[in-house]
Amino acid sequence: MGAVEPGKRYPLRFKFDDAEAFNAEAVAVSIGGTPFLFANVALQTFTDALIGRHFLHVTFGPQTVTKISLRGSPAAMKELTECQLTDPPEVESAEPLSPPAVVHHPSI
Repeated sequence: MGAVEPGKRYPLRFKFDDAEAFNAEAVAVSIGGTPFLFANVALQTFTDALIGRHFLHVTFGPQTVTKISLRGSPAAMKELTECQLTDPPEVESAEPLSPPAVVHHPSI
């Protein structure tokens, strides 16, 4: 993929195993000199897509950005969900939270 430019937006495609892919726009940032892509995704949609999957494949056009093993992720997501349901975090805003998905590839 080459170097990403901080502040530039990139259309990414997220695909879990053979499930239908979904698109999200990511913005490039640099943290401590390391480039990252942040994509806002609906948390529930992302979580639902993750459960029971083995790999997450992220692409930018025809190029692979990253392919991540999800081994152990379903158990971790289940634990996180149970924790949030039993002890929800206190927030000042009534807006629903939608944390960004972080996609990092060492060659970018």
